[in-house]
Amino acid sequence: MADQKISELTALTGANVADDDTIAIVDTSATETKKIVFSELKNALDTATGFVRITGDTMTGDLTVPNVVVSGNVDGRDVSVDGTKLDGIAAGANVGIPATGGTMTGNLSMGDNNKIIMGAGSDLQLYHDGSSSIIYDSGTGNLQLTSSGTGVDIQKAGGEKMATFVIDGASTLYYDNAAKLATTSTGIAVTGGVYLGGTGSANKLDDYEEGTWTLGVTIGGSAQTLSGPVATYTKFGNTVSIRLRVSFNKSGSGVVNITGLPFASASGATVSVPIGCQVGSVTSTAGLFANIDNSTTIVHLADQAGDLTDADLASTAVIFSSFTYQA
Repeated sequence: MADQKISELTALTGANVADDDTIAIVDTSATETKKIVFSELKNALDTATGFVRITGDTMTGDLTVPNVVVSGNVDGRDVSVDGTKLDGIAAGANVGIPATGGTMTGNLSMGDNNKIIMGAGSDLQLYHDGSSSIIYDSGTGNLQLTSSGTGVDIQKAGGEKMATFVIDGASTLYYDNAAKLATTSTGIAVTGGVYLGGTGSANKLDDYEEGTWTLGVTIGGSAQTLSGPVATYTKFGNTVSIRLRVSFNKSGSGVVNITGLPFASASGATVSVPIGCQVGSVTSTAGLFANIDNSTTIVHLADQAGDLTDADLASTAVIFSSFTYQA
């Protein structure tokens, strides 16, 4: 073969290069020309440093390319499918929350009926259905709200109270930010009254109490010295039930009254109720009555003939009665 200039040689394309084709190399350090077959050149490039080996390699620097076109999978992922999903993520978004946990620095915004689901069996769900915000427990246990602080409050936007639950203390229900029902160490406390069978004033039960009262007896306005008085009451709403028993040695003269009822009788609520006495305590043979005038705490004793006076009593009198009046 005659010598030719390099410019006169036939150019080979990649498809026409065979492993046994020979390549001439000028060794400038030895001022001589050497040859190498194509297969040896490929092996040299694959084993030498400073190159990315065609059999695979690890890069220690940056690789800058304008575009990467992949027709198959990358590390088992279909890039064409995943790329469509990535296109919907806003530029600059942090899309990585580690499976072991992470911290978000922004809001998690979810649409209606998109749920936060917890538990192996979707046991707890939090979502908004377009009308209401829902905490849905579909598990087999209880839905618990636990506090290790001072308590739990349910509030209207703006801070108005609807219900409060104090640790080791009262549970209180509110109406328009005003406490109405609260638990106590001995029961419950009601503010404003209880309405039975309706919401009108006639249905209101606004008081219940029981106790003792200071019973007194006067004759002609003079207080008598009493022995072993018993005086108790029960008040249910505006109805007062009285139980009394008293013994005294009479002194003075005039009309006999019992004083000190625990509540004044209601206006226009004059009542007359029978009372009893120990045999021999009263000389009158007519029936005895207790008359309670309206708006007073005084009981006037009388018989069918009129007011009871000292003249109708024995020197020692024992009077007893149980009656009810309106306060």
